[in-house]
This record gives sequence, C-alpha cells and structure tokens, in this order.
Amino acid sequence: FVGDVYAEGRYTVVIELTRFEIDWMSIIGYHYTSLIFAPEVIAAGAADWKNVVGTGPFVLKEYVTGSSFTYGRNPNYWNTTTVNGKEYPYPFVDEIVLPITPDYATILAAVRSGTIDVAVHMETVYWDVLDATAPAELLSRQFTSADVAIIGLNTALPPLDNKEVRRALMIATNLAGVQALRGVPGTTKHVWPIPPGYTSYTPLEELPANIQLLYDYNPELARQMLENALGPPGADGLFFELEGMISPEVIVSDNWALVTDWWSEIGVKFNVQPVEHAVKAAAMADRTYGHAVNDGGGVVNPLALMARLITGHADNYFEYSNAAYDDLVSRAQTERDAAVRDSLTKEASLILLEDVALIPMAAEGDSNYWWAWIKNYYGETSTGGGDRYSPVQYIWFDQDLKAELEY
Repeated sequence: FVGDVYAEGRYTVVIELTRFEIDWMSIIGYHYTSLIFAPEVIAAGAADWKNVVGTGPFVLKEYVTGSSFTYGRNPNYWNTTTVNGKEYPYPFVDEIVLPITPDYATILAAVRSGTIDVAVHMETVYWDVLDATAPAELLSRQFTSADVAIIGLNTALPPLDNKEVRRALMIATNLAGVQALRGVPGTTKHVWPIPPGYTSYTPLEELPANIQLLYDYNPELARQMLENALGPPGADGLFFELEGMISPEVIVSDNWALVTDWWSEIGVKFNVQPVEHAVKAAAMADRTYGHAVNDGGGVVNPLALMARLITGHADNYFEYSNAAYDDLVSRAQTERDAAVRDSLTKEASLILLEDVALIPMAAEGDSNYWWAWIKNYYGETSTGGGDRYSPVQYIWFDQDLKAELEY
C-alpha cells in the first residue's frame, strides 16, 4: 500500500499511500519492522556493538557475551521532566546493568537478597515462592501479558485439513487447566484473537454455542467427534499420530507435555520435538514443522494479527484458508469507520474461532518485582511500542533507604 517515498526538505519524509491501511503505523512507522540506523553506523560496521549509537537515554558501555549488558547515562539525551516546579534532565540513574541469567533459581535468589533491584517478567509459577519468602519492601505488580501461547495447526496436512478433527483437538485441550497454571487468577480463557477490552471483543458467554463448547474440556465428546469424522480407531487404539516442533524453553515444554497427555486420552499420539529457535523459525517459514508448532505473541492490534491468517499470507504458517474470512479482514483493513471496522473484525473472529486454525492455550500471567528503594516505578512493563525497558529512564535510586534496610 506504499506508493511513493520522497524527501520534502531536509527534515521531512513524505510517504504516499495507495489506499487507507489501518495498520500503516506499526508496519512503516515503528517497532522492529522500522529500525533506523545512521549511515555512519553501517559504514563503521553495525555488527560490532561498539559502533551502535542512538538518541535514547542510555548508551551501551559494555557487552560481555553470555553475561551482561551495561548501559551508561547519555549526557546528550534531549528529554527533561519537571518535579516540584524544577526541570531535570533524563535519565536519573547513571548506570544500568542487565545480567543474562537463564537459571530461575539464580534469579529468585538474587531478587530475594536485593542483589538485583528490578526483576521483570517473572512467570506465574514463581509468584508464590517470591510472595511467601520476600520481605514487605519487595514490591510487585501482577498482570495479564499481551502474549498468548498457542498451538498452531498445519491445516493443509491430513487429518488436520478436517475442521472437525481440529475442533475435537481443542475440546480435548484443558484450557482451564492451562489458565489455572499459567494465567492470572480470575481472568477469562477466551483472549484470542481479540482480547477483552477491545470494542470488537465478544465475551465467552456471548459466543455462539458451537464456539463456546470448544472452551469446555470434554475428552469423551472429542473422542466421539474423531470417530464421527474418521471412523473407529485402529487396533492400537489410535486414530492418528501427529508430529510437531516447539521452542526449547521449559515453560513451552511443560505446556506441551500436558497437551500430549490430554490428547493421548482421545487416541491421538503427539510426538513433540524441541528445537532451537532458528530451526523452528525456518521450519515455520517453509511449512516443514510437521502437524503442529508453538507460536504466540502480543495481541496489541487484533486486526493486524488476524491479517496474518489471510489465505496466502507469508506469515500464515498454518496454511489456513477461508474465503469469507479473507473478505471480512480485507474489508476491515481498509475501512475508515471505526464502528463498521469493529463489526467486520468481530464477524471475522467468529469464523476463525469456529474453524480452529490454531488453539489459543492461555494468556500468560506476568509480574514485575522491584525493591522499595527504586522510586518513580510502579510496575510498568512498557510505555508503548513493545519497548519493555523504557520505564527505566524515569526511575531514581534511593541509596539512603537501601542502606537503612541494610541491603
């Protein structure tokens, strides 16, 4: 939808569009799709971290492979803030050290001992441990992550090309169990492709009956659906076997181990192969991951996410195709009237849910922890655009309080 791009004066770039596109800003305006580098960085060699420069509040001082990133205050940063009538330059802290710590036992010990001041994105399974053992001066904010873990199904491969088979697999997946294990208590199982809070969202209890039943764990019904669609299971009690790839993280492996057990109850053997991210990404790109693959991501713009599942889209890793769905999403993308756009998006989401191109497992619970000596921080995970570290520029460090608490 980009027609022409040209400079209009020294500080203005004009981008002419061939049509209205609701998601134009995220595609060409910001985020990882629109990184901008100074030509001097490219000339010097952008692969060397020592040549990385920017206009942000911090500059990268040191990177130790597999150990840590160290950032220093940018003395030329442009932004300021006013506190009690006095203007101050950002940022307030002089240095930030981001340790690379893949072992959660080490992270938990460092948080409890005050060795690290802020710990972001602590997974649900560690909340009870921290809350039970940490002192009152360790503060926290729990929330539902924008990320939704999903089971992507290759709808082009038999037997997953049969919609009733896919629906049976979702009914055989205990979504309430996943939500209880990974989600924030009291939140809904239905968070994809449109999360609660959006005007195009349909609450679970208002979904059509044939979609509502997908969220109720019922292995007996699922097994009967498979038999109706495929005939009786074989002599070994299996209807079929599925092959799939997943990322190597523990939380993904745990989720999919549960799925393997649930599906075995209905006569489906699920063989899961953990692989490195690069291997999985390549297999998704060329559709060689087998029958299923783990995927996920933030549902910030539901329409942009749904556009990925239009027939033939490069990111339609699941080979999903529905002409009615394609028409609705395409019309919504170019619709200027918000009410009409919401109506089209809602209708398309119901088609997608009924067809079960993939199984949304749960919205992950998330939590940030920080010590009381970190001031002007309230548990924010981002200030927009997926920039999870942007709140750091606004905080300051109360060294007297830390000494008073004897840390």
